[in-house]
Amino acid sequence: MKKQFIFILCGLFLCAGTIAATDYNALQQGAVGDGKTLNTKSLQSAIDALHAKGGGQLYFPAGRYLTGSLQLKSNVTLYLEKEAVLLGSTSPYDYPGFSTEKELKVNNDHFDQALIYAEGAENIGITGEGCIDGQGRELALTIDSLHHTGELVDKHYNTYRKRPNTRPKLLFMRNCRKVELRKTNFRSGAAWGLSFSLCTDLTIDSLHVENRAYWNNDGIDISDCKEVRISNCFINSADDGICLKSHNRGAWNDRVSISNCHIISSASAIKFGTESLGGFKNVTIDKVVRTSTMTCADQR
Repeated sequence: MKKQFIFILCGLFLCAGTIAATDYNALQQGAVGDGKTLNTKSLQSAIDALHAKGGGQLYFPAGRYLTGSLQLKSNVTLYLEKEAVLLGSTSPYDYPGFSTEKELKVNNDHFDQALIYAEGAENIGITGEGCIDGQGRELALTIDSLHHTGELVDKHYNTYRKRPNTRPKLLFMRNCRKVELRKTNFRSGAAWGLSFSLCTDLTIDSLHVENRAYWNNDGIDISDCKEVRISNCFINSADDGICLKSHNRGAWNDRVSISNCHIISSASAIKFGTESLGGFKNVTIDKVVRTSTMTCADQR
C-alpha cells in the first residue's frame, strides 16, 4: 500500500510539471504586429511571466513585431508562425549591453549586444517557420552615423576598415544548457548571426540563415561548447559560414557534429579559429555543400 501511494504521488508531481507549462499569445500579452510599434516591454514581460510560472511557449501569430533586445530565460520557447516576423529595432539605444567582459578582453570582438540573448539559461528554444530579422544594415548604418556625429561614440571603432565594431548580433547565448533551434529563418544581423559560448547540449536543425547585411557577418559561431548538433541548415553569410572558436583557456569545443548543410560564404564555409585559446576535439563534418558567394539576398 505504501509503495502504491508513493507511485500515485510521483504521478501527481509529473502531471503538475506538465500543467505548469503555459502558452502565451504575443498579441494577447499586449504586443502589436504592425511593424511600427516597439514591443520590447510587452514581449519581455511575457517571457518573464512564463519563466516565473515554470516555463512555456510565447507564440507569435502572423504579423511583424518590432522589438529591441530580448532576454530568453529558462524553460521558455519562442514559436513563430510562418508569417510571423520578429523585427529588430534600428535604434542602437534599444540594445543594452550584457556582461561578456571576460571574452571581450580575449577576442576583442566587442559584440556585447544582441537582438535575442540568454545567459545561464536551460531548456530554451526558438522554433516555427517564421523569421527573426535584425534589420542589420539600417541598424549598423545608424550606429556608424551616430559615431561620426559624436552622439554615440564607439570607443572600439575600426578606423582602418571604417566601420563600427560595437554592433548587435542576431542571437547570443552564453553558459546555457539544452538549447533547441529548429526550422526558423534568421536574417540581417548587424554583426554575427547566431553565436554560442560555453553552452552544452545544443541542437540547431533546419534553420535558414541569411546574414549578409553588413561587414564581418558570420552565420553561426560556436565557442567552447559541448554536445553540439548542427544539421539540415542553409547558411548564406558575408563572412564565415560556421565558425568554431575557442575564447577561453582550459575550455574547448567537444562532441560537435555538422551534417547535411549548404553553406554560401565569402570566407570559409567551416572554420576553426581564429580564436583558439582552448581547442577543438571530437568534431565530425559530413555532407556539407559549399558554394561561392552570390549576390546579396533580399534584406527586407
